[in-house]
Amino acid sequence: MKKFLISFFFIVGMENIHAQQVYADSLLQAFRLAKEDNVKVATLNKLSYYYSFLYPDSAIYYADSIINFSQRQKYKQGEAIGWICKAEGLDRFASYPEALEAAYKSLEISKTLSAHRLFMMGWSYEIIGHLNGITGKNKDAINFFHTAIDLLTRSGEDMVEIYFSNFSIAYCMWQSGQIDSAVFYITKLDEHPEVVFEKRNPTPWLIRGNIYNAKGDASRAESYFKYGLAISEQLNTLFLSTILYNSMAYIFLQKGKRDSSIYYAKRSLSLAQKYNYKLFEIGASGFLSYNVYDGVNADSALKYMRIMFMANNDAFNADRGRQFQKVSYDAEKKEKELADAKKQFKNKIRVYLFIIALIFLLIVAFIFWRNNRHKKKANLLLVQQKEKLETTLEELKTTQKQLIQSEKMASLGELTAGIAHEIQNPLNFVNNFSEVNSELIDELEQEADKGNLDEVRSIVKSIKENEGKINHHGKRAETIVKSMLQHSRSSSGKKEPVDINKLCDEYLRLSYHGLRAKDKSFNATMKTDFDDNIGKINIIPQDIGRVVLNLINNAFYAVDEKKKSGYENYEPTVSISTQKNNGKVKIKVRDNGNGIPQKVLDKIFQPFFTTKPTGQGTGLGLSLSYDIVKAHGGELKVETKEGEGSIFMIDLPV
Repeated sequence: MKKFLISFFFIVGMENIHAQQVYADSLLQAFRLAKEDNVKVATLNKLSYYYSFLYPDSAIYYADSIINFSQRQKYKQGEAIGWICKAEGLDRFASYPEALEAAYKSLEISKTLSAHRLFMMGWSYEIIGHLNGITGKNKDAINFFHTAIDLLTRSGEDMVEIYFSNFSIAYCMWQSGQIDSAVFYITKLDEHPEVVFEKRNPTPWLIRGNIYNAKGDASRAESYFKYGLAISEQLNTLFLSTILYNSMAYIFLQKGKRDSSIYYAKRSLSLAQKYNYKLFEIGASGFLSYNVYDGVNADSALKYMRIMFMANNDAFNADRGRQFQKVSYDAEKKEKELADAKKQFKNKIRVYLFIIALIFLLIVAFIFWRNNRHKKKANLLLVQQKEKLETTLEELKTTQKQLIQSEKMASLGELTAGIAHEIQNPLNFVNNFSEVNSELIDELEQEADKGNLDEVRSIVKSIKENEGKINHHGKRAETIVKSMLQHSRSSSGKKEPVDINKLCDEYLRLSYHGLRAKDKSFNATMKTDFDDNIGKINIIPQDIGRVVLNLINNAFYAVDEKKKSGYENYEPTVSISTQKNNGKVKIKVRDNGNGIPQKVLDKIFQPFFTTKPTGQGTGLGLSLSYDIVKAHGGELKVETKEGEGSIFMIDLPV
C-alpha cells in the first residue's frame, strides 16, 4: 500500500488539478471515506498541493491537518509529508524562514523512517535546495539538489522528482549567471524522453524559457513561455501563471511590444497581490517601475516602486533574513550535534568493546590457568588410572582366553560322548575280527599238520579278509581321533582346502550321538541336503567346524525343549544343507523348535548373552561363531519365527 501512496501523490497529484470547487469537494469526500492512514494523508496532500497554487493559506491549513492527523495516528511518513506541504505553502507566501524550518522538520522525521526513508529524505532536501535558491544562496542550493538527486536515485521510487531536481539545478545556474552550465543540465534532461513530467507541469518550460532568454535566444524562450502558460492556464495553477506572465512581459519588452509587455506585467502583479505571492509582486512591480515607466511616466514609476519596496520589506527585510539565516544555522548546528553524538556513541561503543574484550581475555587467561592446574592433577590421576587399567586389561585378556578355552572345552565335552560312540563301533570290529583270526590261526596249524592244503588256503584267505576289515576299522578310529584332536587344539590360523559337505555331515552325527550319550531319551530326525558341485573351499577347518557344531547343538537343544513342552504329534527335526551361488557357499542349519523371541533377537550375537538356564550355557558360542565367520570374510545371519523354528545361515566366499 505504501508503494501506491508514493505514486498516488507524486505522479497523479499534478495531473488532475482543476480550478473547479467540485475537485476539492471530491477530495474531501475521498478523505472521509478512506479507511487507511496512508490514503487519508495522500488525499490531504493533494488538497494542500491544489490550494498552494490558489490560496496558500488553505494549503497551509491542510498541511497542518496532515501533521495533526499523522501525529494522532503515529504515522511518521505522513507527518513528514505534512511538513513538506507546509513548507511549500509558506514558500508561496514568501515566508522563507518558516518554510525552511518546516522542510528541516520533514528531513528530521524522514531520517527515522523504516520504509521510503531515502525517498522522503531526497524530497526534503529538494525543498531545502529550492528555498536556498529562492533566497539567493545558489551554491548551497545546488549542493542540496545534488544530495536530493543521489537519495532519490538510490530509492528507485520516482524518476519525476529526480527530473525536477535537475531542472532546479539548471535554474540556480541561470540565476548565478552560469548560462552554459544551465543549458548543459537542460540538454541532459532531454536524454530521458520516457519521463512525461513536462507535459503536465509548467515549471520546466518556465525554466527553459529563462535560460534560453539569458542565452540570447528570445524567440525560443518565447515559445517555451507560451507553452508553459498554456499548461498553467489549463490547470489553473495561478502561482505559476503569475511567473509566466511576468516572463512574457520581459520578452515583449525586448521585442519592442510595449503595450503587450505592460499587459502581461500587470496581470502578473494583479495575481501576485490577490494571492499574496510576495516574491512575484516584487518582480512584477519592479519590472513596471524600472523597465517600463522609468523615464517615461514618473508617477507610474514611483507608484510601482512603492509597491515593490513594500513587498520587498515584507519578504526580505533584515529580520526575515536573519530569521532565515538562524533556521539554516540551527539546522546545520543540529546536524553537527547529531554527527558529534553519533561519533561519541561510536567511541563509547569502541571503549566498551575494548573493556569487554579485555575482560574476556582475562577470563580466558584465568580459565587456561585453572585448566592447567586441573590438567596437571588430571594427568597424575590418569597415569595412576592408566597403570590400573593396564593391569585390569591384562587380567581381562587372561580371563577372555580362559573363557574362550572354556567354551572350546564345553563343546569338546559335548563331542566326547559322540566320539566315544563313533569310535566304539570300529573298535568292536577290530576286537571281534582279531579274536576270529586267532581261532583261524589255530585251525590253520591243525590243518597244516594234517597236510590239508585246500583247507589251509581257505583259512588263509579268511584271515586275509579279516585283516583288511581290521585295517579299515582301525583307520576309521584313527580318523575320528584325529578330528577330535583338531577340534580341541588351538587353530593354526591357516586356511586349507576342505570338503565342506563332509565336515557338515561329520559334525551333525557327532553332535547327535553326543546328545544321545548324555540323554538316552533324546531323539530327533536328521536331514541333509548337500550340493555336490561345491568341491573343496579354503577355510580354517577347526574354526568353521566349531561354528557348525555350535549351530547344530543349539538346533538340537531347541527341538528337544519344544518336545519336552508336550506338543502333540511333534517330530523334532534338524536339517543341514549347503548351496553354491554367485561365488559364495551358503550353509543352512534349520530346526523346527520354538524360535527366538523378537525382543532378544538383536542380542543373540552379544558375548555372554544366553537364553539357556543358568549353568547350561556360557553365552559365548554364537558370539565366537559370529567373529569366526566374519574373520573368514563371511556373514552369519538368522531368520526366525516364534513357534515354528529358526534358520541360521553361514555365507562364506568360495
